[in-house]
Amino acid sequence: MYWKMIARFTALIFILTFFVSFSFSVVKGFLLSAGKDVPIWLYLGELLAQLLAVATVFTLLVNMYGERILAYSRSKEKETGGDDSGATDHTSFASVQTRNSWPIINHAILIALFSWLCPLPINVIILNQPLLEWAYTIIPIMSMAIVGLLIGFALRMRRNKAARQKVN
Repeated sequence: MYWKMIARFTALIFILTFFVSFSFSVVKGFLLSAGKDVPIWLYLGELLAQLLAVATVFTLLVNMYGERILAYSRSKEKETGGDDSGATDHTSFASVQTRNSWPIINHAILIALFSWLCPLPINVIILNQPLLEWAYTIIPIMSMAIVGLLIGFALRMRRNKAARQKVN
């Protein structure tokens, strides 16, 4: 696992959602200070913008950094000598992974889990959010991770197809 990249992308999720939320919070603050009600579309807009920010991070992970993750997985396999089970005529799990997209998907799962688990102390312990309510936040994070991965893989396949056509 490329732990530095996992930490960077987890931090990127928090940074992007902060910037997206900040602009909506400023508008809500102006409305509330003027004594007006905050329209429901402002809350929905904030939610959609946050979800799109999360999906964008996962699209960036696959589309732009997928090759780095695969190269890192290959280099770690070479360092460790591949299969260390001692079995003959056996292909290591890591070498199978480097031929497909599983290392990227594994990194995305860890990024989604870390971005879900990191707010636990603040939300549940400090702000007294109910644990079950906090636990349900995994659903939008994972759904946007899936959407972002699908878009990223589609863009990656399109780029690879164009590169193959250019060579031929």
